[in-house]
Amino acid sequence: MHGGFLAEGQLLDGVDRIRHLPAVIVNGRYDLCCPPVSAFDLARRWPEATLRIVPDAGHSAAEAGVIREVLRALHEVTSEGRLTGRRTRTGPRLVIGDRRWQDRPGDGCAVRGQ
Repeated sequence: MHGGFLAEGQLLDGVDRIRHLPAVIVNGRYDLCCPPVSAFDLARRWPEATLRIVPDAGHSAAEAGVIREVLRALHEVTSEGRLTGRRTRTGPRLVIGDRRWQDRPGDGCAVRGQ
């Protein structure tokens, strides 16, 4: 941890408090400040969330791919989108670019989805 305002593991350990909220986690593939492994860890603890890895982006929120995915996520979690209700599934959904993956229960492997 960077020694900031959160204790080691606090975010992951407290995710149950917010799991009822619709969520899309957006992370750049080449993000060195917040590496994708951190987003994967959060998505594993928050299986109702969708994880989107932007294949051609790093850390900057000003990158075109990040802007596109954040706007898409905002649409999805609002009343106009499809994530307005609580979703349940066995594992996190992962989106890399236009490809969607879904974890299979029990083996930790991802399979291609729609």
